[in-house]
Amino acid sequence: MQNRASSTSIASSGGDTRVQSSHSTTDLAGRFITLIENAEDRLRLMRKKAVTEFSKHEERMIHFAATQKQIKRIIDDRLGVLTSQSIFSDATLTDGDGIGCTAGTRSSGSITTITLPISATRHKAMEFSLRVFHDTDVKTAVVEYRMQVLPVFVRFAARDQLTIPIADETDTCVIDWIDAKLVGFVETYFDVFFHREYQRKHLVTDPVFGIPFPKSMASDIRERHGLTLHFFTEESCRLFDERPSYYLGAPFGSTVDPGCTAPVSLRNEP
Repeated sequence: MQNRASSTSIASSGGDTRVQSSHSTTDLAGRFITLIENAEDRLRLMRKKAVTEFSKHEERMIHFAATQKQIKRIIDDRLGVLTSQSIFSDATLTDGDGIGCTAGTRSSGSITTITLPISATRHKAMEFSLRVFHDTDVKTAVVEYRMQVLPVFVRFAARDQLTIPIADETDTCVIDWIDAKLVGFVETYFDVFFHREYQRKHLVTDPVFGIPFPKSMASDIRERHGLTLHFFTEESCRLFDERPSYYLGAPFGSTVDPGCTAPVSLRNEP
C-alpha cells in the first residue's frame, strides 16, 4: 500500500508518475536559513543585553558600595555611643564582610557583631548583629538586625530589616532605625537583668536587711572570716560596718561559726 502521507502522485500525459514535494528544496532551505538567522539575531541581542545589564549591575554595585560605607559609618557612630556607657564598656565588636561569589552571583556587604560576655554584674551573655547587604538586583540596600538571648524568658524583637533604595538619601532613616534597634536592645538587656529566671542561680542575702537579691545588684561587698557578704544598699553596708559582729551573729574571735547568722527578725538588741 502506498504511503500517501509521504508523497503526492501526479500522472503525466506520457503516463509517467513522478513525486514532487509541496515546495521545492530551495524554498525549504530558504525557510531553514531564515529561522537560523532569526535565532542568531536573538542570540546576539541576548548577548548584547547581558553585557548591558552587567555594566548596569557594576554601576549599581559602585553605588551600593558608597551606600554601604555610609551606613557602616552610621552604625559605628551609634555603637560608639552604646559602648561609651560603662555597663557596656566590655562589649566586643567584631567586623566581617559579606563579599563572595556563588554560582556567578556576586554579593557584597558587611556585618558587625556585638557580644556582651558574662561578668560579675552580667550573668547572661548577650549578642546582636547589624548586617548590611543588597538584594539580588542590587537596587536596594538592606540593614538587618538580629539579637540572641538564650534561654528566652522575655519578649524581644529577635530580627528586623530596613530596606533602602540605593539611590535615595539614607542618613535620617538609617539613624532613626538603628537608634530604635539599639534602644530596644538596651530595654531587653534590663529586662534580662531584672528577670528572676535569669537571676535565680545568683541570689545572695543582704546580711543586714535579710532579703535575697541577685548579686549583680549588690551595692557593696565585704569580706569577713572567709565569707563574701553582699549588700543590697549603701545603708545596709553602713549599718554593717558600724556593728559587724552583731550582723554576723557572733563576736569577732568567737568560736561560733560566723556562717550561722541569725535571721534579722530573731536578732535581739544588746
